[in-house]
Amino acid sequence: MVTSYSGDQLRGGRSRGLLAAGRNIDGRLIFAMVLFGLGAWSVAALQVASGRGIMAAGGIYAIGRDFAIIWTAAQMARQGNVAEIFDTGRFMEAAHRLVDPALSFHMWSYPPTALINVLPLGYLPYWPAYLLWNLVGLTVLFGAGRLFFGKGLAAPLLLVSPAAAVNVTLGQNGFVSASLMLAGLALVDARPRLAGVLFGLLGFKPQLGILLPVGLLAARRYWPIATAALTGLGMVLVSAILFGPQAWVAFLASTVPAQTQMMVGDGPFRWMAPSAFMSGLILFGPGHGPMLAQAPFTILGCVLAWRAFRQGGDPALRAAVLIVATFVASPQAFNYDMIPVAAAALVLARASPTVLDLGLVCLLWCAPVLVVVVNSLGLPVIPLVMAAAAIRLDRISRAARPAALTWRPS
Repeated sequence: MVTSYSGDQLRGGRSRGLLAAGRNIDGRLIFAMVLFGLGAWSVAALQVASGRGIMAAGGIYAIGRDFAIIWTAAQMARQGNVAEIFDTGRFMEAAHRLVDPALSFHMWSYPPTALINVLPLGYLPYWPAYLLWNLVGLTVLFGAGRLFFGKGLAAPLLLVSPAAAVNVTLGQNGFVSASLMLAGLALVDARPRLAGVLFGLLGFKPQLGILLPVGLLAARRYWPIATAALTGLGMVLVSAILFGPQAWVAFLASTVPAQTQMMVGDGPFRWMAPSAFMSGLILFGPGHGPMLAQAPFTILGCVLAWRAFRQGGDPALRAAVLIVATFVASPQAFNYDMIPVAAAALVLARASPTVLDLGLVCLLWCAPVLVVVVNSLGLPVIPLVMAAAAIRLDRISRAARPAALTWRPS
């Protein structure tokens, strides 16, 4: 007997959430998703247990890899050396002193607003800070998943997704950005002002919010836009008060040019990015090729996001279209940012049980790991997979529009 799970089961019966009742999801698919996710988590555990991991030729990274960046920045901010965080040379000196003298090149690439999130970590030693970072991140993600899907299997599945495992392995902030994005999309209709606040807090990673104004304008949702803008401005002002205006001067003068240069250079960034821009860089090298490769994908993402929110309909499908379209449209996103894509895969699995669509579900679910493999082999096909999934979700959303269920608070 083949076990299957309905939309009601995945969202927990009458619990609130965007995942409306729908077709059954084959239990074998869920088993495969969990199995692959646990495989990715096993690799993450081995990476952490090893103490160091080599992800680029000659590279030496601390436990949690990029968490060394976050913890070093938190330490420097606590000590009042904020301006030096945005100086790549001074930052590496601090990382060598605080983490490991053999540490490979790292840099802080976020605006001063991101320092507000990580500042408390500066009061903890490295290991406790790393464990707290991930435990809090997983907890917040679970809450955002419950808000997005409702009670049931979907939110726990997010926690075992390969994207979550990648985020732990790299010690990154994908749990934070995913939680803000999923919770904001879940609240757009019911609590638009709060949704806007969450979108404004996502401003520390603007590349993940590039299509939110497009979708919100299409749906004539002006309150989320207004509150997002006010929240973003408020975060800028708070960061300027806490760290001084010179932090923003240093960020714009030093970090932005260094980040731009690094994006077109060699290194593990090329393996980790699912964007058409990075595919163009792999295939054509630096120059106009990467931007020319990205341009049609960005246009496609904008069109799909506009159409999904303009037509209304099933809010889960609408959100899934925007999520996947964001990764189609953005030239800068990485595999540790892709937890929302796992949520979109669950929406697609509920919406359509066809063999083609279930194949897309598996590819979306595994994309954070697959992108490293195919990009390192010089076969950067993940942008095509993302575009195909976004187009398919759009078609399903338009077909389901007459019978769509829009969630409203009870």
